[in-house]
Amino acid sequence: MPTSHKPRHADTKPNSVGRLRDRWSQLRHIVISGFILIVLAIAVVWSVPDSPMRRAAQPVLTPVAAATGLEQSWRMFSPNPPRRNSEVLVVVAVNGEKRTWTFEPDRNVLRSFHWDRWRKVKEQLMNSKKIRRDFATWVAQQLTKPGERVDRVSIVLFTESLPAPGADGPVKKNVELLYDRKYVRTEK
Repeated sequence: MPTSHKPRHADTKPNSVGRLRDRWSQLRHIVISGFILIVLAIAVVWSVPDSPMRRAAQPVLTPVAAATGLEQSWRMFSPNPPRRNSEVLVVVAVNGEKRTWTFEPDRNVLRSFHWDRWRKVKEQLMNSKKIRRDFATWVAQQLTKPGERVDRVSIVLFTESLPAPGADGPVKKNVELLYDRKYVRTEK
């Protein structure tokens, strides 16, 4: 006598197989969550300045951090951070009137790359004498109208030292003349 076979549907599984699959799913979630927690702990420990918490956690996390390449410090991105704030001001004297030009960062996020270019120009002005004359001439042209005569152009550097984080030291301020040119008028 032929036996009738009932078709097995994909959603009807023996009870033990379903429980085993649920356990594997739970175990997978636990392992992934544990990995994420370890990565976050490493990121936090390597990001905070030297502290008792860091000194206590670092020996425990170092083997995992070294094996995964997560032991990099922020020094990788900025090995020699600036120790001073610097502002460059160009002063143009036109018929006895002083006009100033500064490097103003653009506060618009979409144009932030535009500011990066000006920041590089500012760094070059501070470090290289070669471009100062041409830059001063360009600024004078930007601040004058046709027919106006420039009396003098100066580039001035204002600096202010930055104490180390957590240090209470005196802030040193300095003013340095980077470029100065007085134009001599010839009377006709």
